[in-house]
Amino acid sequence: MKKDRNFLVIRLSALTLIILCLIVGFGMSASRHSEGPSREFFRSLFDLFETYGRASIVIIGSFFTLRYIKSKKKSLSGFRTLSLISFSLVVFIALMILPVATNFWSLTLALMPFPWSTMPFQIYSTGQFWGKSFEHPFGIDGPIILFTFYLVFQFIVFVGTLFLGRRWQCSMICLFNGCHAESMGEALPFIPHNKKKPYSKIVKPSIKRVLIVIQWVMLMTNLLLISLWAIYSYNRMLFVPPKTMNIIEGMKYLIFELILMMLLWIFIGGRGYCYYCPAGLLLGIIGRVIGQKILTNLSHCTGCGLCNDSCKMSVDVLRAVKEKKPLKSVNCTGCGICIDNCPSKNLKYSTTLLAFLEKARYWKKEKQF
Repeated sequence: MKKDRNFLVIRLSALTLIILCLIVGFGMSASRHSEGPSREFFRSLFDLFETYGRASIVIIGSFFTLRYIKSKKKSLSGFRTLSLISFSLVVFIALMILPVATNFWSLTLALMPFPWSTMPFQIYSTGQFWGKSFEHPFGIDGPIILFTFYLVFQFIVFVGTLFLGRRWQCSMICLFNGCHAESMGEALPFIPHNKKKPYSKIVKPSIKRVLIVIQWVMLMTNLLLISLWAIYSYNRMLFVPPKTMNIIEGMKYLIFELILMMLLWIFIGGRGYCYYCPAGLLLGIIGRVIGQKILTNLSHCTGCGLCNDSCKMSVDVLRAVKEKKPLKSVNCTGCGICIDNCPSKNLKYSTTLLAFLEKARYWKKEKQF
């Protein structure tokens, strides 16, 4: 009974998040170009949901996910435990502490990795983002302060990725989807798309191809909008009116980063958005450059296929194991769930830096003897 209770709490958290996302998202979109009490109400609701609402759901979900995995007597490494603890701490600081400390409840807009949005260019050129002024909370220096927040966060993301690969952003500090994918992923999807293997996270090839197309559409759209805003910021040359660009980006957010993400949570799983996240693709490429990989054949393979079934990004881990090669994929988020689910402890996450540090620790121990 205790096991079911943990699972139900995680699922209830996921359902609550989906309902609130849709209410707030549609409310904000409907009232964006209106004036009066309705706009202020949904803006306040949006700010409250984006901070304390989402943070509470992540912290609760992470706690009960840890309990659920332990109650199922599944393997739970310190590697994956660190992800859940890290996400809980990050949302507590970024979504609860910082908004109160700065008296600015939309600070999360500045804590998204490039190229997720055109925010830095809009701030630089207009002092606003999606028509929202930043001068009220911070005074006349508001745009500069927000731009600084943005640059500091990009530095943290980039440097962390150089050390830990895509795992750093996608499985430790992501404030958009990663934190929810890990804290409620055990209870998703609500309706499995694979009826023969309902507990498998593998996405069908046809669905995966569609998500790849969406990924490139998202990336090209983002880069086009960023280029247009960058040109406007640099020499005030305007190809498309700012209002039109805001509408395009707003529709992109509503359709692909809200509604579609919710649908993927329901039918695919918590990592649905990660298949086409433009920032995730860029960080995945950086991860490949700095040697991110899953080491295989550390012990022996039983051929059970649990590594593939548990992978939320449909990466073919088993194929790499059979070929006796390290797994290298830009889609790997470094969550470690395949490592935890391998019954023979045959897998291990690594990057060039992690391998160097491990080798250094080994030689240090050798010298002691």
